[in-house]
Amino acid sequence: MPKYRVNIGGDGPEGWTPIPPDAASDPHALVVYVREPAAPSGRIVVRERFINWPTVDVQKYAQEDAERLNAKITRGGYISYQPVRQYGLELEFTEGDTHVKGDRLYSTTGTADGQSFMLELLFSAPSAQYDQVKPEFVSFLQNLKVVEDEG
Repeated sequence: MPKYRVNIGGDGPEGWTPIPPDAASDPHALVVYVREPAAPSGRIVVRERFINWPTVDVQKYAQEDAERLNAKITRGGYISYQPVRQYGLELEFTEGDTHVKGDRLYSTTGTADGQSFMLELLFSAPSAQYDQVKPEFVSFLQNLKVVEDEG
């Protein structure tokens, strides 16, 4: 079975600042980017995890994630099935006192040891900022590449 990896190039979107992930509240976060230092602000979180199961129903996983946020799903669907299964959501939820819109992209593939690797790319912004900063998230996504690992 081929192995895949995701290359996250550069320093994130132009104008965004990396901040250390909070291991207590988000133990699977690799990197967090914020649009503005002061909250509320746009945020991109990159998470990865290994799930002790050979395959994951990525659609069910995404919907359960939305339920944990008490989010309203405005759009969802498969983006691709090969080489890696990818599922995306657009959603709305409340964070503190702020109405937030967001996009969540979930990618999963099996591993050689019978687990599943899950990569999550999470974008959220206050509703009033969403349309303005969404193109910056799209630009960030264009720098990501899923490649077959040679070794």
